[in-house]
Amino acid sequence: MMILSLLAAWLLAEVIVYALFFTFFSATSGFLIGIGSIAAGVMTLRFGGRQFVRNAILHFSSPAALTKWRSSPLGLLGAVLLLVPGFISDALGLLFVILGVIALWRRPSPAARTRDVDLSSDEWTRLPDEPPK
Repeated sequence: MMILSLLAAWLLAEVIVYALFFTFFSATSGFLIGIGSIAAGVMTLRFGGRQFVRNAILHFSSPAALTKWRSSPLGLLGAVLLLVPGFISDALGLLFVILGVIALWRRPSPAARTRDVDLSSDEWTRLPDEPPK
């Protein structure tokens, strides 16, 4: 029941934003912005969707990763929100896509990641030093 009330509130907010937009601008500009946001969502899913999905799967694959929320899964959500008509969903979608792209850029490359492993003293033994052959 709560989800239905949230959806109804979202729809009411979108209608209010549409009414405010149409009082200051024309219906044609609103239509063009709507078509542009859908096109942006399709292009984002087409060109960045695989990377967003791959990062989202890697992110949610381990319980430890859930504690560190990264913005890359937000990019996928943002692309989907751009497909939903409405100014509020478009603004949120654009914000999430920008956060997702920033997360992709800031992610260190696999070569830059360290391969050091920390072991406790009972997990390793020292080998005797042998002269090179």
